[in-house]
Amino acid sequence: AGVTGTGKEWWYHWKSPQLVRVNPSGLIPTLIPIDPNTNEPDESRPVYESLVTVDFIDAVSGATGVDRLVPEDPYEAARMRVW
Repeated sequence: AGVTGTGKEWWYHWKSPQLVRVNPSGLIPTLIPIDPNTNEPDESRPVYESLVTVDFIDAVSGATGVDRLVPEDPYEAARMRVW
């Protein structure tokens, strides 16, 4: 009762226990950094929110120039963030 549509809408709102364990809001994307000392995932340091994860990847990868996800040009970087 009270369910509309195909009955499969619950799947869209379902959050895996593993995701909620490291990110209680269940936001995606969620990145789990690797601890450089142990080479194991560090679930105490999750990174989430789309733009934050993109900036994080650029920072930890050391990418420059065309290899960056966020352009180095301030105007192009601003345009990318508007999406």
